[in-house]
Amino acid sequence: MPTTLEVKTPRLLTALPGPNAKRVLEQDAKFMSPSYTRDYPLVAKRGHGAIVEDVDGNAFLDFAAGIAVCSTGHCHPKVVAAIQKQAAELIHMSGRKQESLLYQFRHGSGGRRHQVGEIRDQA
Repeated sequence: MPTTLEVKTPRLLTALPGPNAKRVLEQDAKFMSPSYTRDYPLVAKRGHGAIVEDVDGNAFLDFAAGIAVCSTGHCHPKVVAAIQKQAAELIHMSGRKQESLLYQFRHGSGGRRHQVGEIRDQA
């Protein structure tokens, strides 16, 4: 997939599904639960904007984008930057501690708004 928007329209390089996609789909059928259904045999490799490219280099206009990409397209630079920034700080935390800190952050004493650094320092 290009780093710029040079591919703006779909392109087919192989019959569908292509040879690489067929290999992935065969493995998928062997090892994945049949409860994880697929509507079509697309093996996506990457996307940019409204275009998704499969493992054979075929490019499609993505009418089936999932949660969090529908309104921005694939790999929107601002979304990518926000994800990279957050991933460098914290990806996941399980438990109640952060929920109580979030409550303090939202409903701090005397209605004063807390700064994120203040809450972090209290942890």
